[in-house]
Amino acid sequence: GQNLYEVATKFKRNCLIVEKATGDKVALFYYLIGVIISGSVAALSVRWTLALFLVALVPLGVAVLGYFIYVLIMRTIESKAFFEKAEAHTA
Repeated sequence: GQNLYEVATKFKRNCLIVEKATGDKVALFYYLIGVIISGSVAALSVRWTLALFLVALVPLGVAVLGYFIYVLIMRTIESKAFFEKAEAHTA
């Protein structure tokens, strides 16, 4: 079997491959999900009360991450509309 360090190292290596293929934001998302999952597993193996606390915080983290993604998408849409409007005025 593999120990936690080997699993974490392989996961980090795979995240770097995803980052090279897709860009920073997607790789960061997968990296954060991996950290949450591996942290929960490590906490469960060391101290189960800490794992319960971490599992309780996961929905809050997902909500914050979802809001962050929503804000990024809305800013991208707004800036695209702004530049299209600016191009229409200069043409």
